[in-house]
Amino acid sequence: MKKHREMLQHSALRHHIPETLWFTHARALRMLKSYSTIFIKPNHGSGGNGIIRVNRVRNGYEVRCGLRRTLVGPASLYKTIQSYLG
Repeated sequence: MKKHREMLQHSALRHHIPETLWFTHARALRMLKSYSTIFIKPNHGSGGNGIIRVNRVRNGYEVRCGLRRTLVGPASLYKTIQSYLG
């Protein structure tokens, strides 16, 4: 979030930066209503390590992190993301 806030200070970058929020179950569901894919980034890490991608699919969500992939329904989404976060 610190880097996100710093980039928002630059007008040339501002319109290229996606909506970014702290992760909660409610925020993830709200964003998945607006966007077909969201990315959940860990607090620490670099080079893309630990990023979780959640895609909205026909009957639920596809949750991916590295080579792990899980298909879940709305009721299991939060628990699955939490398991990926470790």
